[in-house]
Amino acid sequence: MTESDGLRQESAGGVAVSPRKAPSSIERGSPAKKAAVLIVDDSKDIREYLAKLLEKQFTVMTAVDGRACLNKASAAPPDCIVTDINMPHLNGIDTIKLLRRDPRLGQIPIIAISAYGNWAAAKALEAGATIVMLKPLEPDDVLATINNLVKEVTVK
Repeated sequence: MTESDGLRQESAGGVAVSPRKAPSSIERGSPAKKAAVLIVDDSKDIREYLAKLLEKQFTVMTAVDGRACLNKASAAPPDCIVTDINMPHLNGIDTIKLLRRDPRLGQIPIIAISAYGNWAAAKALEAGATIVMLKPLEPDDVLATINNLVKEVTVK
């Protein structure tokens, strides 16, 4: 684990954590149903990989870019959003900024994923990402991170 520029980063599949915490004052989902996760990535392979990883524990929605993310999140706000940073049309950084400005969507935990290291992590955290995970992603880390964020949000 290393510390640089105020970010905590762990080895492969590392996690950079922002001082922003997922809010505990809002409720999403219910104990009787699965929490919803919106996966945003222009790579079909990554979307399918994450969907397969998450589908047993969560209701999974997918979007190919930031525009599609905003449309889907507005129509059915998820409990958590996992977005790539580097995408065409509307990149992850700008998507995060737009989500944070929206009164209905601004408190949803956002996990930004990137292969670009600390520079991209810093930009994503500055834009409002809750957490940044660096590729390659470790399946157990992804599941634990989403579970923790969703639990924080559903606590009264």
